[in-house]
Amino acid sequence: MSAKKEPDNSVPVTWTERSLGTHLGQRLMSDPAVAINELVANSWDAYATKVEITLPKGPDTPFSIADNGSSMTRKEFEDRWGAMDYERRKSQSGLAEKPPQCKDMPDRIAYGRNGQGRFGAFCFTGESYLVETQKNGLLSVFRVSKAYNGIAPIAIKKLAVEQPTDSTGTRIFGETGADMGIAASALRAEIGLRYLHDPNFEVTVDGERVTFEHVQDHISKQTIEIDGVGTAYLIALDAKKAEKNSLRHGVSSVSYTHLRAH
Repeated sequence: MSAKKEPDNSVPVTWTERSLGTHLGQRLMSDPAVAINELVANSWDAYATKVEITLPKGPDTPFSIADNGSSMTRKEFEDRWGAMDYERRKSQSGLAEKPPQCKDMPDRIAYGRNGQGRFGAFCFTGESYLVETQKNGLLSVFRVSKAYNGIAPIAIKKLAVEQPTDSTGTRIFGETGADMGIAASALRAEIGLRYLHDPNFEVTVDGERVTFEHVQDHISKQTIEIDGVGTAYLIALDAKKAEKNSLRHGVSSVSYTHLRAH
């Protein structure tokens, strides 16, 4: 005689319309400075050497961030973007993944840990954004949308059959644009405070490269005479000083030093 089946008394757990912002933190989806730092950190972790950002300027000019990093295969994208709390260091490592063209370059410590930065695109794109990945000779395109079905906070849809490509990299871009009310110069300063220490990491915002000129308020300079060499200029970029005056998220603050000899 078979055992009596016990009734299923489990209660379903659902997501609500505000769950995504609550889970990730509202600032990631509403503060352009926080969002852009997290998105650029993703490019850093992919060992990109070039990142191009276009800020939204109304419905005809949507947001875009594109890099030439290692990117993701279709399966890697599905596994990483589909996991709300993706553990980067457990699934990958603490180092940035080098694309083929960078295999002989120095290792780079990765910033990412839980993968939340990928959702910073919602700050610039509203209800949905597209992701284009290029890796191992194949290009894939996906749409990531906020979901209000109670089952999950986001929905992911593959938009096309994989196409051959000779490039590597990731592009995240909106379908429509809206003015975020923050100047491009302000975002260049935010980015500069984090990434100017590495000359192999070039970031442009609306076609203008981020340079030391954008972070003058956080720079100290010294002139040093070196016997047998000449004059050296020591440039110290103090991101910790900036931390006291503006709230930041995710990417840690450090002080960087740049030495130029003439």
